[in-house]
Amino acid sequence: MDSLQTTQRFEKCHSEIASLIGHLRENEIYNHLSEKVSRSAQDHEETMMALLYAILTDPSSASKSYHTLTLVSRDSLGLVTTHTERIVMEKMMKLQDHTRNQVLWLIRAMVETKVTGAEKLVFALLKQLPAGSTSSSAVLLAENVMHLVLDNKEWLFDQPGLAGSVVYTYLSLLPCLTSSSLSGLREQAAHMTTDLIRTRFDECLTIGRDLVRLLQMLARVPEITELWKDLILNPQKINPQFTGLKVLLSRRTSRRFVAGRILVDAEIKLNFLLSKVKFGQHTKYQEWFQKKYLSTPESLYLIPELIRFICCVIHPTNEILASDVVPRWAVVGWLLSLAQSDHVLFGYSKLSLFFDWLAYQLDSDNIMNIEPAILLMHHSLRSHPQLTATLLDFICRQASHYHPDLTEVVSEGIKNAFRDILQKGVLLSLDPLFESSRLDDNLRALVRETFPELCHQEAETAIEAIVTSTSDSPPPPPPRLASHEMSGPVESVDRPPLVIIASEEELGGEDAEITGAFSDQEDEGEGGSLGFVSLTPQMMEERSSGRSSSMGPWGSLEGIPLPIKDKLLAMRELSEGTSQTAALEELLSLLNTACHEDNIVEDELLLSVAPPLADLLSPAEETPHQDAMTTCLFRHLASTPPTPSLVSLAAHLRSQHSVLGYQFITYLADTKPHHLSPYKELATRINKNNFVAVLVKDMKECVEADSALFYRLLPLVYKQFFRDLSTNHEMLNTAVANIDPAQLQTLMHKLAMKEFQIFGKQTSSIKKMIDVSTKWDSFEQFCVWQLVCAEGPDPQSVIPALTDLNPQDHPEAMSSAMVFLRTESTTYHVTGALLSLPPSLSDLIDAVCVRWISGRPVKYGKLISQFLEEITKYQKTSPSQSPVLCCALSHLQRLLKALPSTQVLEATDMMLARTLSSLFSQDSELSSKFVDLSSTVSTMMDSGSKLESGTKIESGKRSKHGGEPKSKKRKM
Repeated sequence: MDSLQTTQRFEKCHSEIASLIGHLRENEIYNHLSEKVSRSAQDHEETMMALLYAILTDPSSASKSYHTLTLVSRDSLGLVTTHTERIVMEKMMKLQDHTRNQVLWLIRAMVETKVTGAEKLVFALLKQLPAGSTSSSAVLLAENVMHLVLDNKEWLFDQPGLAGSVVYTYLSLLPCLTSSSLSGLREQAAHMTTDLIRTRFDECLTIGRDLVRLLQMLARVPEITELWKDLILNPQKINPQFTGLKVLLSRRTSRRFVAGRILVDAEIKLNFLLSKVKFGQHTKYQEWFQKKYLSTPESLYLIPELIRFICCVIHPTNEILASDVVPRWAVVGWLLSLAQSDHVLFGYSKLSLFFDWLAYQLDSDNIMNIEPAILLMHHSLRSHPQLTATLLDFICRQASHYHPDLTEVVSEGIKNAFRDILQKGVLLSLDPLFESSRLDDNLRALVRETFPELCHQEAETAIEAIVTSTSDSPPPPPPRLASHEMSGPVESVDRPPLVIIASEEELGGEDAEITGAFSDQEDEGEGGSLGFVSLTPQMMEERSSGRSSSMGPWGSLEGIPLPIKDKLLAMRELSEGTSQTAALEELLSLLNTACHEDNIVEDELLLSVAPPLADLLSPAEETPHQDAMTTCLFRHLASTPPTPSLVSLAAHLRSQHSVLGYQFITYLADTKPHHLSPYKELATRINKNNFVAVLVKDMKECVEADSALFYRLLPLVYKQFFRDLSTNHEMLNTAVANIDPAQLQTLMHKLAMKEFQIFGKQTSSIKKMIDVSTKWDSFEQFCVWQLVCAEGPDPQSVIPALTDLNPQDHPEAMSSAMVFLRTESTTYHVTGALLSLPPSLSDLIDAVCVRWISGRPVKYGKLISQFLEEITKYQKTSPSQSPVLCCALSHLQRLLKALPSTQVLEATDMMLARTLSSLFSQDSELSSKFVDLSSTVSTMMDSGSKLESGTKIESGKRSKHGGEPKSKKRKM
């Protein structure tokens, strides 16, 4: 529904409700609206929209309308929250001033009344505050949001991730607030952010390395200077457990923080530019974008955030990388050119481009975050060598001069980035960049001095031979990007292409060694120079067998049986629809027959048929299986059993169109929801040793193309392949890295209803998932633990997975585990597992034990006693020699200091005290090890003995005087 239709619907709902209740008294209005919202979901929504419209358009009655809204809503204002969020995200800065003020009034009211989902509205408001915007309306909005946050700090601290987003947003705003008229806002924002960082540092720590980048940009702002000095020189002053900037730099910033700094409209435009616009036709789009968002000196301060957004959020699919769409490095180069006039801004922009390089880790960082920088240096060397020199000089100086205490960390991080670039095939060698004659001699010397082990990395002889052998062939298409993050096993059919640097002889000498620039003429390949050859494994195979890679998809028909060739050529002339489907049915039948003939080599035939057939299919990502030919192919694959030749053909087709994998899963989910074995057969044909690697890759393709479809398929995939996925962290990471709150809630509901499971009951698989997840973003870890809580595995399986964790390095996992265990009931085995955890987990153990003791003290006392007795029962040596017993006693001794001893010992009917007393009486060494615990137990036992003796004396006196008084007879 477009904007005009939405507005008209609001007006219509309001006018209808107004006509119904205009003549009613207040109590009658409530009764009438309560009756109306109970009729149907549509009546409820229309009533909510009418009252929301009244709030936004009539300030005088807003308070009364909001009160009515809270009384008659049947979904805790869920619909109001949804509509308000949409208004903020799509129209906030287009609204009239009085309407914008009413939106802010409504959000404040929802925050102050703690409406569920109000935090989403504050997140939406923060996204409306882009860096560089200093218009009066933007400044007023920034002030209002800041006061909203400051006036509701307790509520703010209860919302996961919101404090971090507030800090990130206002730190990115500060660089452009340089005008004297904005000094008040600048001082207030600086004070608020520094206060939040100091008081809520654990939450701000989740921002990751970009917190360091923003503070570094603001180090000279008076309010920030002191904080920056403490971070560097005295980190424990900020947080006792914080050890320094290395901790922050090692944390990759979540994409939600970076994406939150770009307006929705600008985000849509950038995604369009980098997914739909062809290279060479992008200039007019860039000019429009500049006029819209970068037209003033202050607005240019958005450039560092735009560069971060392009590097960290926009990760093109393989199809886009292999197409002629404008590459990311070209847009980044254009943004840098806009920033060059301001040397401070240019420095900020370079820092944004390279910041992931400074602490790059091979096991956790993403190659796509660093790809634009290396390709920008590489492609600019010929046409813009000064830009390449500037960027290369910048990264060299960061490696050695970023900070004295971090020199080793930053240098190793940058080297790791270059190593990953080589390993993933973004560039095959760094020598054309490091040793180019277009660079100054001093710069080349600096590169050799800074990265000696990375210089003179020659290309592999075999690959060079392949490239050299093509010198007589027609030139290939213009150069394309070909980098992709490769994690997990590499599939045998669908592998990302390599980028091969051609030899100097082919290029006509060193001066012509690299093509690629910003101008349209160079992009069109004028001059005939050959810059890159993009070789997929299939192209290598073709060249090694004497085939030409320039044949195109229809050049492989020579040599195949004539009926099949004629059928393919006829299909090319047919229009889409039933005729093509019938022709495909005939083609599949012909292929099946041909594959059984003795003179036909099946693999060769299918390899020749796949390219032209793939060209005919051309599946659309937007409509997973609506294409008639694709549906026909899927229907044959889903038959029981499909022919081996058909499965092999489908495997070759998937190498041409990677979207076919998840589209086949979608087809099976819609037609045979409990029968995904045909997909497993296809995936096994692609990678017989590890079909899960294929499944994970297909699901990653799905989430990039359609996240809603991914989360619809995920429960079914886990249900069908749980045994294979229970230890696969890639699938889980894909799920939590792209999820939004609504999708998370849906998954949690399905897990709670036992529709599928992710973690299972095996301690080893749960431990592996938890261990791996500790390296993920904080929000991703939060989602993992939410899923754990929803699935509800046995705590006995979860507790052993915590043994290798510690609060300093894994605060997210520790806090989430604490919440999970506190909500679970305890058993003998769970109690034993908890008390056997190492002392480093004392905070978690104390919090959980206090919860259990306060809930059911007698039961918990019995369980602890039973556990302690069981340990010593089979102990051949003295109790003091038992590590498990000593560990449990150390926890109990510390627990007694945290709680009054009566709450722990007396509340358990002295059973625990008697057990401990028995242990200490057996082994004096044990008493000396745990003096405080032994002393407390001894005191409690003495008090208990006196109380028991007093009870016996009193009982004797009563016996002497005739015993217990007789009870009165009950009256009938």
